[in-house]
Amino acid sequence: MQSGVVIARSLKHELRFCCCDDEIYRSLKFVEATPAMSAVELAPIEIAISRDADKYCLSYGSIDVQGTPGDILEACHLAVREVLIAELGSGLLLHAASFRINNQNIVLFADKGAGKTTLSLKILEAGYQVYGDEHVFISKTRIFTRPRTMRVKQSSISFVPALASLVESSPGFENWDGSIIYSVPPETEKVAWELAPFSIDHFIHLSANHGGPTEFSKLSTDQTFQNAMTQCYLPENHQGVGLAALYQAASDAHCWQMNMGNMDQAVGFLKRLTRKD
Repeated sequence: MQSGVVIARSLKHELRFCCCDDEIYRSLKFVEATPAMSAVELAPIEIAISRDADKYCLSYGSIDVQGTPGDILEACHLAVREVLIAELGSGLLLHAASFRINNQNIVLFADKGAGKTTLSLKILEAGYQVYGDEHVFISKTRIFTRPRTMRVKQSSISFVPALASLVESSPGFENWDGSIIYSVPPETEKVAWELAPFSIDHFIHLSANHGGPTEFSKLSTDQTFQNAMTQCYLPENHQGVGLAALYQAASDAHCWQMNMGNMDQAVGFLKRLTRKD
């Protein structure tokens, strides 16, 4: 009976899920997230998964779960979330993708389903660095992408044929409709997954324009801030400090509205936006 350790990094910690056998190890690979984070000192947290007869067991903080590998996977997500929320302090999480094109950092925030994950895949396919597709942590002193793999729907593979093997070889699980959701690290043979604090050069609000062209326009700091407020997770304490940090980040960046239809047009615009002639 084999065992192993699945690692999921957060803003300040490295969660090490110690698996009791190969079955639970394979299941928990979905939550693994191990970007290079040389600029951050991570404190380890070890969480043991044991087996009692036909049930697996995980206990951490307020989480105490016994059940199937799927139940334990959900418990691991909850553990990562519990650690992450405790780390926020006076900062906030913005629901956003983040990437680097032509040595400039872009944060792109949107409602779920607007296309930011698929666009992030297109950017990775084009050879640019993707930090993540889910959350960006913003505080008065630091901006940092939350370490988490991209969650890619099976239907998105057709948009990035060059990355098909990367996606399909990544850990996955079957969704309610029978399709597969993959946990894909944003790295290729040419592009590394590396995270460090950064400043935002371009702040983009993404909206879907399904079936139409991709359109862009300039936004003011106030418009960007108002839009971004709807995509934030704020801890109960110090909300004003967190929102002030968000406003400052918008003030320091070039702000844009992107109504995305054609993804190739979107990638082309981002390349032109960041090109320094």
